[in-house]
Amino acid sequence: MMQGLYLFYRTPVKWNFIPRHILPPLIANTLIGTVLYTTYIATLPLFHPASHFQLHRPFPPPPYSSVFMAGCLAGAAQSIIATPLDSLKVRFEVSDLLEGKHTSMYQFAKSTLKELGIASAYRGFTLTLIRDSLACGLFFATFEWMKQQGYYYFLDEMYGVQVDSENTLNEIEKGWNEVHKMSDEDQHQIVCASGKKAERPPLMLEPLFVILAGATAAVAYQTIEHPLSKIHSIFYIEEGQSEFTNKSSREPVNQLYRRTWEQCKTQVKLNGGSWRRFLYQEFASTVIRVVPATSVGFLVFELVKREVDFRSIDFDSL
Repeated sequence: MMQGLYLFYRTPVKWNFIPRHILPPLIANTLIGTVLYTTYIATLPLFHPASHFQLHRPFPPPPYSSVFMAGCLAGAAQSIIATPLDSLKVRFEVSDLLEGKHTSMYQFAKSTLKELGIASAYRGFTLTLIRDSLACGLFFATFEWMKQQGYYYFLDEMYGVQVDSENTLNEIEKGWNEVHKMSDEDQHQIVCASGKKAERPPLMLEPLFVILAGATAAVAYQTIEHPLSKIHSIFYIEEGQSEFTNKSSREPVNQLYRRTWEQCKTQVKLNGGSWRRFLYQEFASTVIRVVPATSVGFLVFELVKREVDFRSIDFDSL
């Protein structure tokens, strides 16, 4: 983003700046996110059939392992798209655009991919696959567990609400308009399937738990993504040095991995022999930066899933 702003103020003709330099990376990020979340929604019912009938809050809630497997598959699908885009990103130079070498980001991507070839664009795919599949598996599993099992446990402990049936869950899910149309007694209590009466939780509690679940998932995601991305960055540095010294031929990937491993061990020595210190440098600042956006993103994601569920229910009732 900072590179884009820098280019904006250095480019004389600004009317075509957005479609040439801003839209391509936005479209690429949108594509990656679409593949990730669509694959997750499509594969979760394979491991938890109840999720096929309701996206927002299936009952019973999916176990941690089922969500983790669906998240891993989603991350693997994402890595297929992300790997060549990562190869483009590490080769991007602002100076090339300023000097007119590339008229747009699209032209840069086209010429670079043509120069690299498909095989070279996917160098480092194994690292990307491991990083994205594990990180996304932990990401979605942590989010769903906090959003559902954690939320239900909190309701039971604080309000005495036992989510023991789909009817109880639907009662909790009722919105502002439905609750305000109830009698005064029903506005403040819920009758569980077991016949037990409990205090109705505040309507804002669920979205707050979604935001909390998103924040927790972001931290869990970074525990995998942050260290593996650091190793991945070293791989790209080694690849760049190899391309610079061997312009006529490309070094085998296994040799690049071996040199990456040696460079990682060197960095560990520079950090007092601590792998944790090397891999998790600047971890806190990264988490602080990504948590707000992830929390809001998951809140929007849940609102969309709820709307899809409600439309499906209305359609089936016709």
